[in-house]
Amino acid sequence: DLREGFRFVWGWKGLMLFVAIGTLINLLGRATASLIPILVTQHLGGGVLEFGLLQSAIGLGAILGGVTLGIWGGFKRRVVTSLLALALDGIGILVVGLSPRGAFALVAGAILVIGFLETLALGINGAVGQAIIPPEMQGRVFALLMTMSQIATPLGLAIAGPVSDALGVQFWWLLTGITITTVCVAAFFVPDIMHIEDRAQPVAAEG
Repeated sequence: DLREGFRFVWGWKGLMLFVAIGTLINLLGRATASLIPILVTQHLGGGVLEFGLLQSAIGLGAILGGVTLGIWGGFKRRVVTSLLALALDGIGILVVGLSPRGAFALVAGAILVIGFLETLALGINGAVGQAIIPPEMQGRVFALLMTMSQIATPLGLAIAGPVSDALGVQFWWLLTGITITTVCVAAFFVPDIMHIEDRAQPVAAEG
């Protein structure tokens, strides 16, 4: 099943690039989230209370993102909503990386926005996948995506730990923010990605 899912993704350039972007964001982003406790103690000078407040900010952002997505639904071309949300998400991560020492309120606000934007992107990406992938292939493709995410997450953690020890936790946040924003902005100039939804019906017919 995974092999068939891989063949399907590999044979569709736009989908392959879209999946590659998602995998890269998983690799960087999951590791970034795992560094929040260190960010709180080493950079913000906080403790359990401050960590709990940041977690609450993420949760509140996610709730607001879900409500917004439910009411609005995104732009007509859903891939635009996804890429724009992720590009802005990268900027939010950059704000955290550039925040002055002890600037808890600024970081908490940025974290809330990050939770909001990531919820938008995740919701839209799921809708895009269901719309463009033929029903008979969805299980195989989604299983492949889950497997790639599970591989990317520990790999990102394995890299983020030593890098953060050597260069500081903020460096990883900066690296993640710059990479996500750059990749997502660049994706706007890749026709295969921007027209991925246009190919949904022909590909479904061929399947």
